[in-house]
Amino acid sequence: MTKLEYELIKKIKGEAEAEEFIEQNIDNPDLRRKALVKTLKESNFERAEALANDGIKLDSKDKPGLAMEWYDWLLKIALKKNDGNKIIEYARYLFVDGFRHDQDYYAILKKYTDPSEWHNFVEGMISEIRKKGHWSEIDVIGKIYIEEQWWERLLGLVSGTKHLPYIMHYEKYLSDKYPNELAELYEKGITDYLRRMTGRNHYKEACRYMHRMIKLGARSSVNNLITILRKEYPKRKALLDELNKI
Repeated sequence: MTKLEYELIKKIKGEAEAEEFIEQNIDNPDLRRKALVKTLKESNFERAEALANDGIKLDSKDKPGLAMEWYDWLLKIALKKNDGNKIIEYARYLFVDGFRHDQDYYAILKKYTDPSEWHNFVEGMISEIRKKGHWSEIDVIGKIYIEEQWWERLLGLVSGTKHLPYIMHYEKYLSDKYPNELAELYEKGITDYLRRMTGRNHYKEACRYMHRMIKLGARSSVNNLITILRKEYPKRKALLDELNKI
């Protein structure tokens, strides 16, 4: 409603009163964004930074995701100012937190960090990410390993999970070098999945991953897995039916 009211004021009463309305309702995220767009376009960096920092103070406790967006605005401001130190500070903070937005924080960090310091800088980020124990740890560290082409370390990272979608996500990066290892990860993931899940849809899902194992050249492993599953779940008729289709 506040956003709609702003649009009506702008249309009927003009820019000046619309801007005044924004100032009176700056706690509204949509209006704060509009103010940030305007101040950044005008290169009014001091005002833009104040808007972003006020948003962080307002939203950090109850709306942490929104607060991270205001940090992203601080990065945009720093980029516009070409303030290298602030660019690295904000991009690092956002990348380590795993915040997803339209900016490639890793590419920004690589561009603005001294190449001679890059390796240690990256290792420091990896250590910090691991300490946070954040839910997005595998995604963030995985991106680092992919960008740096550290394939063995990526395999080690993926090996720490039995989550089948994760294994599939990283398969394209690892299948050429580590097909056998990936097939083993799929096998462990499928076994764990079927211990927890029942129902034909889940059985079809498990079988889809078995087909991925076959594409990796692990047909014999799939045959052995099918034999084991038939013995372990003789009463799961739907599972046996799906296994027969492989």
